[in-house]
Amino acid sequence: MKQLWLVRHAKSDMGPPSLPDIERVLNASGLETAAAMGGFLAGQGANPEVLIASPALRARQTAELLCRGLSYPVGNIQFEKAVYEALPETLLDVIQKVSMDVERLMLVGHNPGIASLVHMLGGSLVGMSTCTVVSMGFDSPDWDLLCYPPKYCKVWNPGEVLG
Repeated sequence: MKQLWLVRHAKSDMGPPSLPDIERVLNASGLETAAAMGGFLAGQGANPEVLIASPALRARQTAELLCRGLSYPVGNIQFEKAVYEALPETLLDVIQKVSMDVERLMLVGHNPGIASLVHMLGGSLVGMSTCTVVSMGFDSPDWDLLCYPPKYCKVWNPGEVLG
């Protein structure tokens, strides 16, 4: 079974008007939430073999903080330009290019693409507030042959699971 975790980056600041969007950073709340969600996910048994993230600074920071809680090597994060500002079809294409040998994949990106991908794969609309994680399991032999809807779909909103 293929396991997929889709993560929206944690809360960021807009920064000054001259700051390019890709360089926006997490605010204090986002830093705290991303770190806490890493520990929460580890407690739920999340153990990705591959973690792909947008190269945007806020997504990079989110991925790195999640990795600390998951005991995933930060140096193994794959930053994929296609994930930044991606449509759900583009995100699905990124996922489908992952080796069939990989059983557990985590993707850290942005809305509206992440929420739209959850809807595409799971068939339901999910509120993807910042740092929300959706876990899905697919009875498929390969990422490019995903059979959806998934066998299961769990939504973990930090406001609900972290208290």
